[in-house]
Amino acid sequence: MFSESYELFGPILQKVNRSRPVGSATASVLNFVYNTDTAIGIEATLGKGDPIMRDISFRKAFAAAFLLFTWSFSSGFAQEIISKVPELSVAGLKLGDRVSGKAFLGIYQARTDEDDLPKYYFYNGQGTTVMKITAASVEDPYFVTEIEVFKVGDWYQKRHFFLKDLGHFVTESGIFIGFRQKAGNLALPLIVGVPNVGRSNIIGPNDVIRRKGEPDNRAVKDNEEAFDYSVNSVTVGEAQHRYTAHYRFYKRELTRFILKIEPQAKPEIAKTKQ
Repeated sequence: MFSESYELFGPILQKVNRSRPVGSATASVLNFVYNTDTAIGIEATLGKGDPIMRDISFRKAFAAAFLLFTWSFSSGFAQEIISKVPELSVAGLKLGDRVSGKAFLGIYQARTDEDDLPKYYFYNGQGTTVMKITAASVEDPYFVTEIEVFKVGDWYQKRHFFLKDLGHFVTESGIFIGFRQKAGNLALPLIVGVPNVGRSNIIGPNDVIRRKGEPDNRAVKDNEEAFDYSVNSVTVGEAQHRYTAHYRFYKRELTRFILKIEPQAKPEIAKTKQ
């Protein structure tokens, strides 16, 4: 019997005989790399019915099945962990965090809508996306309870603050609305002068699921699709909140998302000077 070990180099699985000298006749047969060319060469020399060839095929199939099982298990486990962690921040602004709230909103004047809650509206640098921020109360304007981001077109003419240096409103897991050029995909568009608008540059339903796991609720109608996630109790600061997230797609492109917390008790107004 031989003492064998397997080394993985990308897609190549190498089998190395540890028990015999490299110069021996047996070692010269058993020291090989599992790739197409080598496999064909061995088959031509030994014949497909040879016991060694059958052993090679079995070990190849076993190794591939084992690697596939390991990858599937680890991917599923990672997705389960991700689905348990709610997203709380967009562009560095975090729900329920007065420090990031004041840093982001401190120089801007809130407006109040029909519900009398402070709201802030911002365009991104291209004017293609709006971020709407809702605070807990007029007395506590930096305790953010809801962040909504949605796509707009030329038809949208409302007056909002303009963040010229912020190209996208991105969550902590990398979810955003619109087209975002990846650094690795810049060369060809720069040469030919045509934007590289591909699925890898746009967030779709599968991208959200890969980051957050399967949604609690999913609705599809014609070209529209919507996901909903919820967590009954999440710790924000020193209090427990109910968390919800909503994602809406049109033709498999993300066009709106809403992150929201609902305090189980009215948040204590910060005693520090606003």
